[in-house]
This record gives sequence, C-alpha cells and structure tokens, in this order.
Amino acid sequence: MKELADGIDRVLRAAQMKGSSDFTLGFADTGLTVHANFAPRSEAEPRLEAHMTLRKYSQKADQWFGLCLSPATGAIRFGKKVVFPWKFDGKMNQMANQLGKSPKSESTARQGPKLGRNDPCHCGSGKKYKKCHLAADGG
Repeated sequence: MKELADGIDRVLRAAQMKGSSDFTLGFADTGLTVHANFAPRSEAEPRLEAHMTLRKYSQKADQWFGLCLSPATGAIRFGKKVVFPWKFDGKMNQMANQLGKSPKSESTARQGPKLGRNDPCHCGSGKKYKKCHLAADGG
C-alpha cells in the first residue's frame, strides 16, 4: 500500500509539472495503472486503456485495472477494467517491449528553474536529479 500511495504522489507531482504521468503496479495475475492528466476524458480514456492493454500483455495477465486522476486535486476522474485472455501477439509483443522507453528527440530542454545535482528530479521519480535525469538533460 505504501508503494501505491508513494506512486500516486509521484504521478500527481509529475503531472502537475508535465501535464501527464503514469504509474503501474503488477500483481500475481493482474495489475493497476494510475494515470494523471489534464486531457479531456475523450482523449484520456483511450490513452489509459491502450496503456493498460500493453501492461496487461507484458505481464501475461487476463485482466488489468486503471484509474485516471485529476492532477490538480488527486480526485478520481474515472476507472477502467480490461479483461480478455492473454495470447501471444507479435505486434503487441513489440509494442510492450517499448514500454518505458522514451523516443529520441532533437531537444530535451526542460522548462523551469535550473536544478542542482542533489535536488529532487523534475520527473517526480523521488530520486536525486543526478541519479535520474541529469545525463539525459545534457548535464
């Protein structure tokens, strides 16, 4: 429960800074993905469901749960459940293998004040900046 509470706190902080963030916990045969974003439900719901489906596939689970939170208040906006039997799918396998890998971009300039090496990272991971995004930000 502490891991879930800490993950939700990190997601909310990161979403307030970046506009959206997510956190996933896998269990024995299921899991939970928590998203926080400012997007309208018509955009947020399909994004959450797609992410849940990929996480469900990567964990070889038959069901997965999701929550979308308001970054401003932490209130639950909506919940989702994805249920269908797991089976191998080459395209899903390739997409699931890309989870957590950020695409390369021309510029990764961060907005906001400059962080010190020992400050908490801007991504909301809870790690020190030097152990998290310093190298990726070109430091």
